Amino acid sequence: MSPIRMSRIESAIRVVLKYIEAFNRQDVAGMMQLLSDKCIFENPDPAPDGAVYSGKEALSRFWEGFFRQSPHARLERRLLALAIGVLCAGDMSGWTKQG
Repeated sequence: MSPIRMSRIESAIRVVLKYIEAFNRQDVAGMMQLLSDKCIFENPDPAPDGAVYSGKEALSRFWEGFFRQSPHARLERRLLALAIGVLCAGDMSGWTKQG
């Protein structure tokens, strides 16, 4: 793997780790600083189709409500590096099902 490609992967992993740390502090503003303005979050809840949140404003509202309902929510780190992107797969604990 080229040094440039490795650097991109390392940078992406650092961003994901910062996001997980902000999540565990319930720092919604810190989480949003790490996302693009065009971010999209696909939530599998509520079943069967889930919900889609587009943009930082919609996602901020979702996370603020989520943390109010689940004040002990935490993500445990597990990362999968794929090519030059990163998929974050986490084990979540302390959350309360919405709806």
